[in-house]
Amino acid sequence: MPSNVSWFKVSFVCGLAFCCGCAGPFNRTLTGVTVSPAAVQDNGSVAGVQFVATGTFSAPPTMLAPLAVNWSFSGFTTIPVPTEVTIDNSGLAHCVGFKGTVVVIAVHPTDPNTPAPAVVGPGTGMGFVGGSGTLTCQ
Repeated sequence: MPSNVSWFKVSFVCGLAFCCGCAGPFNRTLTGVTVSPAAVQDNGSVAGVQFVATGTFSAPPTMLAPLAVNWSFSGFTTIPVPTEVTIDNSGLAHCVGFKGTVVVIAVHPTDPNTPAPAVVGPGTGMGFVGGSGTLTCQ
């Protein structure tokens, strides 16, 4: 009888370890991206405007800020982007002679273990979550 109980304990512990090890990190997905500030104005200042992305996830920890994302003004689209407005990979945007409003887009894969892509091309939106804000250059 003791050998059956020991075998059961070993099987149970191994099964539990297998289930917890496999189910844990793979079930957590990125479900949303929020861009802050949601809307901001800049008059061409040297400092520019800093955008920050916050990720919302399906399992704890459910929030992460800042979330490393791909920043752009076009996302998965082919909309024309004025050359006089820029945003770097940290979310720092500058208005340099441009007057008008652009949409600021933050994109990250749904898998939190996959890094944000350096470039997001048109039509590659499957498996990504995005958020947006606006920048008005005066």
